[in-house]
Amino acid sequence: MHDSKNQNHKWNVTFFDYTSLAMGKEMLNDYGIIHFTSTSNGRVMSFDRKTGDLVWSHNFETPVVAAYILDRDGLISVPFNSIGDDTLDHIMEDATTLTNGQGIKNSNIELYPTLYVGEHNHGLYALSSLVDKNTITISTGHAQPLLLEGPTEAEDKSDTLNYEPFKNVHYKLRDLNLHVSAPYLLLGHYKVPELTTTWMPQLPNSNFLNVHNSQNSAIKLINGQVHSEADNDVENETNLKSNSISVSVQTEDLFEGFNFRPDLWYKQAYLWFHQQENQVLKVALIILVGLVITMFWYLRYQAREFQQLSQGGSRTSNASTSSNGEVTGQLMEIGNGEVRIGRITFNTDQVLGKGCEGTFVYRGTFDKRAVAVKRLLPECFTFADREVALLRESDAHAHVVRYYCTERDKQFRYIALELCSATLQDYVEKKLNFECAIDAVEVLRQATMGLSHLHSMDIVHRDVKPHNVLLSMPTGAGEVRAMISDFGLSKKLNLGRMSFSRRSGVTGTDGWIAPEMVNGERTTTSVDIFSLGCVFYYVLSKGQHPFGDMLRRQANILTGEYNLEQLDKILPDEEVLVTKILIRAMISPRPGARPPCETVLKYPMFWGKQSILNFLQDVSDQVESGGGGSEAALERGARRVVRGDWRARVCGAVAADLRARRTYRGDRAAHLLRAIRNKKHHYREVDIEVRESLGKLPDGFVSYWLRRFPLLLPHVWLQMQPYRHEDVLQGYYPHAFTFLREDVPELSDDGPIDDDIPHEMCDPGNNELFIKSRVFVDENHSPKFRKEGSPRKRNEWRHDERIRQDDVRLRDRHYYKKKERKREEIPVWTLPPQ
Repeated sequence: MHDSKNQNHKWNVTFFDYTSLAMGKEMLNDYGIIHFTSTSNGRVMSFDRKTGDLVWSHNFETPVVAAYILDRDGLISVPFNSIGDDTLDHIMEDATTLTNGQGIKNSNIELYPTLYVGEHNHGLYALSSLVDKNTITISTGHAQPLLLEGPTEAEDKSDTLNYEPFKNVHYKLRDLNLHVSAPYLLLGHYKVPELTTTWMPQLPNSNFLNVHNSQNSAIKLINGQVHSEADNDVENETNLKSNSISVSVQTEDLFEGFNFRPDLWYKQAYLWFHQQENQVLKVALIILVGLVITMFWYLRYQAREFQQLSQGGSRTSNASTSSNGEVTGQLMEIGNGEVRIGRITFNTDQVLGKGCEGTFVYRGTFDKRAVAVKRLLPECFTFADREVALLRESDAHAHVVRYYCTERDKQFRYIALELCSATLQDYVEKKLNFECAIDAVEVLRQATMGLSHLHSMDIVHRDVKPHNVLLSMPTGAGEVRAMISDFGLSKKLNLGRMSFSRRSGVTGTDGWIAPEMVNGERTTTSVDIFSLGCVFYYVLSKGQHPFGDMLRRQANILTGEYNLEQLDKILPDEEVLVTKILIRAMISPRPGARPPCETVLKYPMFWGKQSILNFLQDVSDQVESGGGGSEAALERGARRVVRGDWRARVCGAVAADLRARRTYRGDRAAHLLRAIRNKKHHYREVDIEVRESLGKLPDGFVSYWLRRFPLLLPHVWLQMQPYRHEDVLQGYYPHAFTFLREDVPELSDDGPIDDDIPHEMCDPGNNELFIKSRVFVDENHSPKFRKEGSPRKRNEWRHDERIRQDDVRLRDRHYYKKKERKREEIPVWTLPPQ
């Protein structure tokens, strides 16, 4: 080094360092060792960060200026703390005294920042160092920074303050005053001067955080960590407290070249504010500017979130498509309208359907298998990637459309899917070109099974409608499967989440969107249940929508106005109420009131006649056992179910058979179930005329009873929900969801009893069971009066307070006596005595 002003002034300086990487933040937090180095003799002591135990020590006999870890990426710089030699000994002595071991967790010594100037074989050096109060420190007596004499830069014309080296320095070593002139310099620990300007000295050590506090500031070593705290500054009336500093993670790079002085900022802002004339106006202006900046930041944040949301579904389409969306093939013409790209071949003349944004669906082949090829424009690539990713995850189910592969050229993306014969809309509108053997209820059940599979994998479809429920290609017997398709708008719930945020936006087809999605509320899988409920009504009503025509449909969804009356005209009487209860729950405006797919699949609407008969029989057995008050629950609200007296609603042949075998009460639903159960058990024993009236088991038999009592099945199923835990009833109910009877006005006790029943179904005039159970009054008999209070009351059968036992009077004693005589006439066969 040469002095530009003095040619005879020069130095020889040797500098050693290694090219290294700074330790990352995560690595700093995980680094479990604290390194202490002595300032002059090169002693290094490493302690466990958690326990404070000494794990390694060594004496290099030369000052330590850097520490590294050899990693596969090269050298990584390790933070350490340079401490005075005597102070390091005091720390170890204090820790040994407190813990009887080599630990520093209980050490509580105050440390002060100093600048150590020392000498070694290569010359002088300076290190920032920490010492305790017992260490002798040197004070220069100057407020300005002390610089060693050396070359100075060219004269700076700016207004910045330049410092010149001090030729003669008065040192104060405790009580001893020393005067040293150049070229002499005292070696030892120098006190860090209090700086009154914004100039910061660049200390040569980079192993510890520079703490620029006043001379009264102190650093404490508490529980193995270095803590700094500042005393009260009376002159500035400011209490400055520095944060706790962990010695194992701090480096000088945090504040290098940056003067962090909040107290000065506050003072400058305070003075500027009080110098203003219109302070209120200035405050309002500052607040307005802050609001504008905040709004700008918020809009930018929302735009970034929307961009990430749009790109969130982009994933690798298939194994042959790379992550950056590179071309996997080139479209080649084969002839006769056929083209091929990769393993997909399709005919451009055979268009199966068209979608939005220029999407076309062609008939094609994949590995000699008939498939549907969906061609999408670049605008739909995000939806295509999302659809492919979700299909790959969920297409193992029989009622989810199957995915085969994806190809891409410079213009389009081609997705090969399972070929289907028609949509659910074609099925309802009877536009099929083949004879379909599946009924409407089975189609809905299979579609629900597919949606249930998606929900079990936390996938929300968000676009359930008749056009997205497909029918597979028919088998030789004409059998088809219903499948869920079109996952372009689907989304997968994050792990541990039950709903989407409001930023997910409104997705779906107008007229099939749940109200909470339109209102901007958090959405769950219940949005698919709402759309599926609309699909249920659409299929069962043969093309109608519960919320009206296309123009008013979405508005009616928001207001909750629907109409299910079309079901009364199409479905049989015994199926109307069962279906209405389910659809009402599925399209409820309250998402929590909608049943999940598992509950829908267990609903009686999907039961066969045999299952219904078994259910009524099991309920009758449960009521007969008298467990838990089930009979009382069954009789609540049963007046409209039994139509006043159910015995008057059966035909004469069945009534005569019931009368001959057992006694029944006509106002009890439990007795009606008992009659059904008994006729089922003794079906082979009754007369042929009775069997012809009841019909064949199980279809005709169940239809006989439910046509006469259409409210019986929904009433029994709703009332027995509290007893679903019983072993005999567990298979008929979902585990948790409960349908409310209050939501079924048809079962209200306030309504009138439906007496309109065709005569071919019953003949009350010739119904012996009903006639024998009546009590008649002879009109020619003179009425009897008795005095009971005032006024006098007529004593007739309607006011008779005696307990009448109608069931006993109904018994045909002659029939039982005749049967007993026949039993006695039967010869008894016995073996001769041996």
